[in-house]
Amino acid sequence: MVVRRCYEGLHFGRPTVSLQDAAAVIRLAWQVERDEAIPARDEALAELAEVQEAMLTLKAAIIRHSGQDEWRALWGEVLKELERAREIRRLREHFAMAARPVHQPVRGNVRRVRTAGRARAVRRGGESGCW
Repeated sequence: MVVRRCYEGLHFGRPTVSLQDAAAVIRLAWQVERDEAIPARDEALAELAEVQEAMLTLKAAIIRHSGQDEWRALWGEVLKELERAREIRRLREHFAMAARPVHQPVRGNVRRVRTAGRARAVRRGGESGCW
């Protein structure tokens, strides 16, 4: 909201919020998000450590009961499935990004105005453009 007011103020020639204030608010928001993310990161790291410990226990049990060759065969299958899961995740992210609308910035001697609830591009001279 601060950035929007700053932009509007600059756009209409009367600054209502200084750029320094806007930058300070953005830095503060970043710090709050970062501080909130630290407990989630620590929890994820603890969970990862538990999974690694369980994996080592499983490996030792398989080697003890079936031998090293059986473990290598099983681990090879696990790695194949892991690679398949990574590819599926990559494709999902690709198509999720492709589905997002792309915002085209207004350039040059054109500004956005809101009329009757709809935004349209207008040349600075006042006439509507065919966009």
